[in-house]
Amino acid sequence: TSPSIHPHPLHGSHATPRPLCQDPLTEWHRLRARTPPHTHTAIMTCSDEAAVLAYLRDNNNADLETQAMRMRCMKGKKIVWVTCPAIHFMSQGMKDRLTFILEELQAEVHAVFTSTDDFLYKCMTQDPKGNYFTSALFADISDEETAADNVIDMLRQYPAGAFDGVFSPYEQAQTVVGAVAQALGMPHNTPEAYCAARDKFRAREVLEANGLATPRYAKVDSPAELAAALEHVGYPAVVKPSSGAGSEGVYQVHSPADLARVYGKLSQQLAEDDELNWNPGCTAFILVEQMMRGDEFDVDLLFNDGECVFRGLNDNWAPIDKFFLENGCNCPSRYPQDKQDELFAYAEAVVKALGFTLGMFHVECMYTAEGPMLIECNPRQGGGPIQDFYKGVWGVDTFANFLMVSMGVPVNPPRASAPRKALVEYMYSPQVTGIVNDTGFLDAIRLHPNVLHARVSVKQGQWVEG
Repeated sequence: TSPSIHPHPLHGSHATPRPLCQDPLTEWHRLRARTPPHTHTAIMTCSDEAAVLAYLRDNNNADLETQAMRMRCMKGKKIVWVTCPAIHFMSQGMKDRLTFILEELQAEVHAVFTSTDDFLYKCMTQDPKGNYFTSALFADISDEETAADNVIDMLRQYPAGAFDGVFSPYEQAQTVVGAVAQALGMPHNTPEAYCAARDKFRAREVLEANGLATPRYAKVDSPAELAAALEHVGYPAVVKPSSGAGSEGVYQVHSPADLARVYGKLSQQLAEDDELNWNPGCTAFILVEQMMRGDEFDVDLLFNDGECVFRGLNDNWAPIDKFFLENGCNCPSRYPQDKQDELFAYAEAVVKALGFTLGMFHVECMYTAEGPMLIECNPRQGGGPIQDFYKGVWGVDTFANFLMVSMGVPVNPPRASAPRKALVEYMYSPQVTGIVNDTGFLDAIRLHPNVLHARVSVKQGQWVEG
């Protein structure tokens, strides 16, 4: 059955943008092949990038022709791409994004690694199609305490203006992006904003100081502090790393015995798991929070010059009991419009309270009996299906716009005036621990005409934890 679709409120444009009939990238190629309209002729053929950017700042319209101008500005841009030593995989989606930058935008990717032994260096160089970067830059980013300073020192060896901006798609590396861009005078949010978002305890403090709803929370530095934390937070509670990602290391607790067991397990994870213990600019500790009850959502916001110019909402399906990873999601939202508006207003207030002015933000919220409450604010675009959702439903490429605004190009993407389709993703979390015996369980589903893709993220013989 078709979902009940609510009209999506347009944001950030004084004029209603015309409906999209095709992808903005296709329109960009079409515009390059013909004479521009007379209103844009001078500026679109101008080789003076400063003049083009000045024009866009004054005429930041949400239409296809202006979007084509923005994408033209990316040609030749020299992007410092900060990798992440905590990431030990590279998705096809990430390869597609890098290919888009190099081939479609015709920009340069100068990727930062610690050494040629880095996992991501091998992923980006050992593909039969060629390298996924223009050049490799080397600075020790393995030490979270000195990673940003090491990148800054390395980049200062190059002439001023050698690079146009700093970017990373990886959540853990955003604090490095902020510190490097600020030190070198590139487009940036402050390092303090990134640290406040990445440190969930600090984020709660900022929200409280700004009068924004937040669940009860407590910082725990030792087992001796567990009882006091639970007395403040209450049962059931959520125990999580202060700077985690992807629901890694997040547990429910329902009793003192639960809490003691989980505290010991998470303490070990923080000491041993690379994906949890590499957090530049943040101090790792354990956080105990009130378990929120309600409906969960992903609110995705694109900010330009301190204001939100695009916003999108996805409904997250309830996770399997005792898990925190959603069981699926859909776009557009089926939630009542008045509550969608509340979620948008709350998420925008969160981003501004944290001190951000530009970029893409994936704000995970719970709509509770008291209204919206923050789960976490991620200063990056949403992962998984989010980019495909917004391209398919609204005609907005969140990655392209995130990258452009990070390079100093004003953004305000054109979007459809009504949803073009409905998209859903179903995600299966294993309910038992063991060895994967067969990876063909999606073969029959993959053949269904309404299934766009069905991917297995594990390999036969792999051990998985349920």
